[in-house]
Amino acid sequence: MVARAHRGAESRAKTEDDSRFEGSEEFQSDRRGRCKGDVPLRRSSDGTCACDDKALEAGDAPDSGDGPRSLECDVRALYAAERDELRASQGDARDDLIAACVSACEREVEQMRGAPVDDRALIRSFARAQLRFIPRSTWAGLAGVALIVAAGANVLGTHALPQLFSAAGSLLALICLANVMRSRGFGMAELESSCRFNAVAVVLARMFAMGMGSVAILAVAGCSLGAAGVDALRCLLWMGAPYLVTCAGGLTCARRVASCDARTAAVAWSAGVVAISVVFYQAAPGAYASTALWLWALACVGSAAWLSVEVRAWIVASASGFVAGAQASRA
Repeated sequence: MVARAHRGAESRAKTEDDSRFEGSEEFQSDRRGRCKGDVPLRRSSDGTCACDDKALEAGDAPDSGDGPRSLECDVRALYAAERDELRASQGDARDDLIAACVSACEREVEQMRGAPVDDRALIRSFARAQLRFIPRSTWAGLAGVALIVAAGANVLGTHALPQLFSAAGSLLALICLANVMRSRGFGMAELESSCRFNAVAVVLARMFAMGMGSVAILAVAGCSLGAAGVDALRCLLWMGAPYLVTCAGGLTCARRVASCDARTAAVAWSAGVVAISVVFYQAAPGAYASTALWLWALACVGSAAWLSVEVRAWIVASASGFVAGAQASRA
């Protein structure tokens, strides 16, 4: 108890001495001098702070004043001193590096100004570059659909072709849609709009790549059906109508919802069309007869017109960053 009381008395005495020292004129003048930048600090080799007589650069000196800003003044003075030491240690190497960077940029600009610009070549190279960014899962899905339509007639028989090709068409559209709107939810439209190849160019390149893949699969299906002795035109119509309906409806759903839900909406629509394509043959088998071929042709024409409208709307929406569509959906 006696030792504890003795320590408490020493602590109170020390606090009173510190208070008297902080209130003295020597302490106040020293703090004002440090706030004005008259006594900048310098970090020594052992990690401690020491006074430095070098004046701070213009604009580095803190505002004058008293109170708790003295610590901020000391820190700013310390940082200024360390910055000066770093510049002094670098010497001429820093200036040489800056000069080399500037000269390299100037040479690149001169080369760009002197070289002829071929917009068509740039667009072709950009479209080829987009192929490298298509995920491997997309190519695997397209290869799977091609294998299904190529071997379907020989493996399953002609009685299963209506269900097979209708489901394959909608499944092919699902794979294409998932890749076309892959960057819809990333919120990069504002950044892409400032580039030479903006969001519209990316959308067109992806649509072109997926369209060429779909045409290749249709060609594989036609050749395999012709080799098997099956009416290829009828099977391609069975496949084309669900494909076009899935693409048009998926773009419509994805354009009318928020960015984060666009891909989910398109996948949900595509999955619904796949399911309907599978059960439609059992519900209405007469629709797949030879006499109803004109109905499938009419469905292909109508869905193609719908798809053209939706593709144009999707391109316009991508040019504006899908902002107008999102505001309209919220309204």
